Amino acid sequence: MSFTKNAPDEEAVRLLRYYEGLALHYDVRGYCVCTSEGKDSRVLGHLMRRAGVRHFYMHSVTGIDPPELVYFQRANFQAYRDLGYLTYDVMYQYSMWKLMRIKKIPPLRKVRYCCEHLKERPVPQQGRAILSLGVRKYESVGRRKKRDELEIASDKKRGDSIIMPFDNSEKRRIFETCYQDNQRRVNPLAYWTDSDIWSYSKDVGLKQCSLYDEGFTRLGCIGCPMARRAGREQEFRRWPKFKAQYLRTFGHMLEDRRALGLPVLEFASTPEQWFEWWLNDKAADKADGNQLTLWGYAEDRTAQPARLLDDIAWELGVNISDLRLVPETKRQALDIMRHMRERERYPLHMWEEAVCYLTGEKVQFGDYGKIEAYFIGNTNYAADQF
Repeated sequence: MSFTKNAPDEEAVRLLRYYEGLALHYDVRGYCVCTSEGKDSRVLGHLMRRAGVRHFYMHSVTGIDPPELVYFQRANFQAYRDLGYLTYDVMYQYSMWKLMRIKKIPPLRKVRYCCEHLKERPVPQQGRAILSLGVRKYESVGRRKKRDELEIASDKKRGDSIIMPFDNSEKRRIFETCYQDNQRRVNPLAYWTDSDIWSYSKDVGLKQCSLYDEGFTRLGCIGCPMARRAGREQEFRRWPKFKAQYLRTFGHMLEDRRALGLPVLEFASTPEQWFEWWLNDKAADKADGNQLTLWGYAEDRTAQPARLLDDIAWELGVNISDLRLVPETKRQALDIMRHMRERERYPLHMWEEAVCYLTGEKVQFGDYGKIEAYFIGNTNYAADQF
């Protein structure tokens, strides 16, 4: 990569400088750089410093990141502090092992409650800042379709759509509706390839985590269901104590399921069997009958449905009755429902029952898109009416 006009790095720097005023409008600290200190977020941080824009760094502690990455991140944060930047390490509310005990099932590709609790939940440290992430379209098909350089919740009724002034390509939309959490995000690396990342790191002498030299191509939570089986097996060979902890937790989950009368299927009657199925790419790719039964719902409703209101009450630390009787708690519950990801993990009839319970309004959702439309059209439910 050369530093020439329209090179990816030059375009990223221009984008960050152009929107700095907007970032400062929302938070005097500037952009919030959400970083794991993997290769992409390392490049993102370097671009921020090179652009000379105001920013600070935020890292979500998961408890299941590779030890070498943890040490690398700590050293980098100290270096950022030495340069005068603010840094925040955000501790999880519940550990991965606690979450699995609560959910009674390990995280799956289609049921990734871990990301929601460990990385994506709004935290006080971020304030109202525009979040800056190292996500790239080329990392996955989903990101190629959905992620853009700047994402912002817009007014769907007005059809807001803004193109940045130095962008002359129709495909490079900048503003994108981001309904699930109503956050503003800037993704300077949205159109970068792996080659761009490594070329830039080499050109500017940017040190990356030593695990890449050992053959790892991605650094994230150990055992992440988004990784293929080969990658997860590589991780468990490298860090066997994490595999042992997963197995222990699987054993506890089996005990919990039996005590509660939840189904324990033949393929998962021991921790080892469950672990083997969990590693299987088929289990990771799509929700199959075993996942649905373990999670607690099925299309034919022969299994006891997962309880939407139960889960919301647990998240807020209240009784279900408080969701309806306490105005502030009701607002919070409706806000959680409005911004919830992966709504499909709860049957449509449960969404209808939950809305009726909280608001007294009888609704019918023909599909999951109707749920989103309902909350978009009734934003006052979460803000004014209670």
